[in-house]
Amino acid sequence: MLLHFGAVDQIAQAELNGQPIFLHGVLDQGYFQDGIFLPEEPEEYERDILRMKELGFNTLRKHIKLETLARCPDGDQTAPTGR
Repeated sequence: MLLHFGAVDQIAQAELNGQPIFLHGVLDQGYFQDGIFLPEEPEEYERDILRMKELGFNTLRKHIKLETLARCPDGDQTAPTGR
């Protein structure tokens, strides 16, 4: 997966794997209803990311908050494939 930022006719454009992509993102505050800063179960991290994808978001920006290392692989595994 290769993300590249360039310009076409002097207009900024993002490309994923050589194809134009519209970055539709959300700011993830990292709060959970059952535990505020940590979910009740670790699987909730992945479900949280997948819910955002189901809503049509393809970019996830983390709020300035330390996450547990358990969350890092979930983001990589659910990353867009450029399709």
